[in-house]
This record gives sequence, structure tokens and C-alpha cells, in this order.
Amino acid sequence: MNGAPRWWTWVCGAGVLIAASCGVGSTSEPAETAGPVEPPVVGVIDTQPLPELPPPMTAPITLAPSASQRFACLKRWPLEARIGQLVWPATFGDQLESDAATFAEWGVGGAVVMSYPDTATVRQLADLKGRGTIPLVLAANEEGGLIQPFARVDKLAAAASIVKLSTDEAEQVIADHAAMIGELGIDVVFAPVVDLSPEDAKQGLLSVRTFSDDVLVTAAYSRIYVEAWQAAGVFPIVKHFPGQGSAAADPHIRAANTPSFEELQARDLLVYDDLRTLDVGVMVGHLDVPGLTDDGPPASLNKHVITDVLRGDYGFRDALVVTDALGMGAIAGRYTIPYAAELALTAGADVVQFTNTEETPDVIAALVGAVEAGRLSERRVAEAVNRVLAIKGVNPCAVEFD
Repeated sequence: MNGAPRWWTWVCGAGVLIAASCGVGSTSEPAETAGPVEPPVVGVIDTQPLPELPPPMTAPITLAPSASQRFACLKRWPLEARIGQLVWPATFGDQLESDAATFAEWGVGGAVVMSYPDTATVRQLADLKGRGTIPLVLAANEEGGLIQPFARVDKLAAAASIVKLSTDEAEQVIADHAAMIGELGIDVVFAPVVDLSPEDAKQGLLSVRTFSDDVLVTAAYSRIYVEAWQAAGVFPIVKHFPGQGSAAADPHIRAANTPSFEELQARDLLVYDDLRTLDVGVMVGHLDVPGLTDDGPPASLNKHVITDVLRGDYGFRDALVVTDALGMGAIAGRYTIPYAAELALTAGADVVQFTNTEETPDVIAALVGAVEAGRLSERRVAEAVNRVLAIKGVNPCAVEFD
């Protein structure tokens, strides 16, 4: 994220950042005086030599750990704690209080806030975030239009309406909205949708959630959204790689086939070429892509798609990669959620998220079992955990468990 991390106070208290930036060891504190200071006498020069001052104290500096140091520190964490950081179940606004205790017990790394009714409060969000040993990421599908759990705080028009505004007007609208969401304590948004609308001018499955069928227009407005979220201290995750706009079915319901990979490369994936220079995460869709996922799992669980194409060919090497919700029909019709989670992390995803919250213990247990059986490597887990902790601004070497 741009600017100071949201976990600034927590991290500084743990001695993670460079000490001087946390206000430690400052040499500029005001001196105490025993009484009122007499005004100087004008015209009189004091010729007494100044006393010799002691050398300034040097504040201790704690350097950021290297990759090998982070890996070594994570090895000291309980395996369940490492796995938990990669699991982000859903919570609903009327369950925030009860989920705060439950999510802390499970040790999950994040929570996807699906609704924010009148009964929900900022205090409840803060309690949900801060109850566990390591603060949670609070994430939301805050797209605008029909998909915005925080609409009661501030309504944001759908992407298809925003794109009718000038770029200057759009910048102001999304900046104002992003600032309000950031003030609630939301850390991550699964937005914007950077899929292209179908070329036949129909709205398609994503309806008004897409900006345009034009690559340049979509890229320009996507960038506006990304930069506005970043300015508000909220980390944006663009979706749905490699391109869901022209899918033939709704993955919420069943398997979804897209145009061929060659067609996506010539059109939909051009948007990712533009966005690769920005600090964003990427959500991978449950998409079957001819020429890309043939004889394999859908994109969200596919190592060739995530590791070779997204991270390799398209340059999102160090990006936080998140699956679409694993309980959707395109996955549930073929895999259990715990097994799908294992496939996703093995393929190169960093976070699995799902609305079937009650399955969280089974997902964590399955992933722990996959590591213990050697199907999921500890290095792959550490790589993913470090990306999650980077969003939080947390140094794994500063975390202690009871």
C-alpha cells in the first residue's frame, strides 16, 4: 500500500520498522526548565565558551529481515498459524461480534465482509480485526452498483455508469468513496472488475459491473480506481483473470467456458499488460479456457495459469493472488472446498476465500495435512504468508505465539 501501513501502531510497538521512523531514540525532545526563562539582554554579548556537548545518541536500527530470515522465522510459527493466514472466510454484518471470537480461535488471516447493515458498527469491525494474535485483513467486494456491501455508508455507481463520467469526475467520485471505506478499517477490496464487456455490445454475465468492451477505456478507468483505493490506504485486487467478460456461463452456478486463450490474449488480457506496473493483487476466476486449461482444473486452481502465465508471462511475479469464492458452482460441482483450497495454493495462489464459513476448520485441517504429506511445500506456504503479512505491514520475526 502507499503511505504508512494500517498496522503502523501495532508494528512499531513490536519494534519491526526502522526505529527512527517509529519515534524511537529521538534526540530532539524539548529540554525541561525549572522555571520561567529570563528574556535576553539586548546589546550584551556573552563571551563565555559554550559547554562541550556529548556526542548524539544513535538510535538502534532494526533492518527489515531478508527473505531467508523471514523463512526461518516462519518455520518457528505453528504450522496451523501459517496456514491460517492464507484462509479468508466470509463474515456477515449481523455476525461480526460472534465471528470476532471464532475467527481468532481459528487463526484465520482475513475476513471477507459481505454486508454492513444498520446494526453493524465500526467498533465491531475493529474488534473482528484485532482480536487474534495477528490482526486480520478486512476485505470486501466493494465494486459499486449491485455489488457493494457498504452501500449504506456511501453509494457508488456501477462501473458502467462511472465510465460515462469524465476521467476527472470519475477520479473525484471514487476517491471520495474509497476514503470513506478506508476510514471504516477495510484493508482490501476485490475491485475493480477489469474484465471486458462482450464485443457484441450486450452487457453479458457481469452486467453493469464492467466498464466497457474497449481495452483502452477499461484500462484507463481501472487505473483510476486502483490509484484512488491506494490513496485511501486500501489495497485493490483486480479481477477476474484471465477474463470473465465473455464467459458462456455464470461460474456462480456451473462451469464457465471463455473464448480461447488466443482470443483472450488479443483482447481481454491487454488490460493486464497496462496494470502490471501498479501495486495490485489479482483475483483468478473459476474459468475454463480453451488452449489454456485443457485437461486440467479451472484457472483459479491451475498451476500453469497462475504460476506460468499470470506470474510469469504477465509479470505479476510478486502480486498477492486470491481465488474467487471457492463455494461457487463452477468449483462445488467438481471439488470439495478443502481440496480446491489445496489445489489453489499448490498452483500458486496466496489466499483462498469462500462464503461457506462453517467449512473453515476443515479447510485449515486439509491444508495442514497437505503440508505434512508433502503435497504442499513449506516454501510455497511461506511465500504466500509473506505476501499476506506484507499487506498487514507485519514482520514475521516479531510475532510470538503462546
